[in-house]
Amino acid sequence: LLSPVLPRPIAENEVTKQLSAESRLDATINIMCHVLQAKLGGCRTLLLIDDVQWMDSSSSQLLAALQQRIAPLLVVLAMRPSIRAGDEPPELGKVTKLTSTSKKTLEELERVDIEDLMKDYFCVMGRVDKSLSTEVRKRSGGNPFFAKG
Repeated sequence: LLSPVLPRPIAENEVTKQLSAESRLDATINIMCHVLQAKLGGCRTLLLIDDVQWMDSSSSQLLAALQQRIAPLLVVLAMRPSIRAGDEPPELGKVTKLTSTSKKTLEELERVDIEDLMKDYFCVMGRVDKSLSTEVRKRSGGNPFFAKG
């Protein structure tokens, strides 16, 4: 059941061979929750999931189960800024309904923020030319990942 998430495959046995796709998913999620519960041992946990716009139903079911079974757990979901309200994947709604949810939209970086990012990235002690930071801001749309890349 855990072969898809482990580096080495585990052979099927007589019980797992008989499982339907739905039963297999439920059993896999149950095992993964138990493993994480044992590993975390009740510690405060932050689970960060990026590119949520690509989340499939199996992943959202696992996340929903983790939210219900693991405490204390803070979940941070990140998705592309191009995803507009109402265009989120349906799986996201399933996950955010389960707990108190606070949605934060990170705004585009301003030119001065891009300048600071450039100073840090390139270890610049002085000033960054305003035309350069303006061009980086324009081309990146203020997205720090594109500005830094």
